Amino acid sequence: MESPPPSSRTAPRSACPRHPIRRALRGRGGRAGRPRSPGRPGHLWVARLGGWEGRPLRGGDRLPLGPPSTPGASPSEAGLLRLTEALDPAAPLRVLLGPDASRFDDAAVALLLGSTFTVSPSSDRVGQRLDGPPVPHGDEGAGTSRPMVRGAIQVTLSGTPIVLGPDHPTTGGYPLIAAVIRADWGRLGARRPGAPVRFQAVSLEEAQRAWKNHPARPAGTTSDPLPPILGA
Repeated sequence: MESPPPSSRTAPRSACPRHPIRRALRGRGGRAGRPRSPGRPGHLWVARLGGWEGRPLRGGDRLPLGPPSTPGASPSEAGLLRLTEALDPAAPLRVLLGPDASRFDDAAVALLLGSTFTVSPSSDRVGQRLDGPPVPHGDEGAGTSRPMVRGAIQVTLSGTPIVLGPDHPTTGGYPLIAAVIRADWGRLGARRPGAPVRFQAVSLEEAQRAWKNHPARPAGTTSDPLPPILGA
């Protein structure tokens, strides 16, 4: 059987952990022909942007690689362990409560923090719907649309929590009971449909400290007490 040319590789099969659903594929030299932009390459499947030919990778795909670049330092075992712990799919997701505290009573907040939800099969990069007990609120759809952010937890009229993802809409009108902190975005995104989700309320100071010490935080955003892993 003829070997593929050096400029092309077949997407490999990998023995990845059975719990996380997201993983990264890296090749020395990067992918040839990828557009250069000031930011990082993104993905928006509904618009066929990103990925490979506007879709996720499939078995048998061949990716053209660019010329080899100077190899960087490999992450240490300790660094990889820190990253694994940060993405722990069994750990609770830390949240900041609000901003719509007036639209939820104490019982609703207690239910959110005291229940175990599961990731719905209908989840995608726009938002992760959570199956579980409905979260009550007094909103009847009369809320005014306003800007949304990634990690915000919307609660639908039926009481279903939806955690907004990277492709979230720019505006929304459902009440917001809490927001997942920046350090736990990856922890949430790594969970497969059916995976359990629990929430833990933290203070703003705790949220800032968690991101400051997160192994995947881009270098140079603030003072770096710990080096970033894999240049993430």
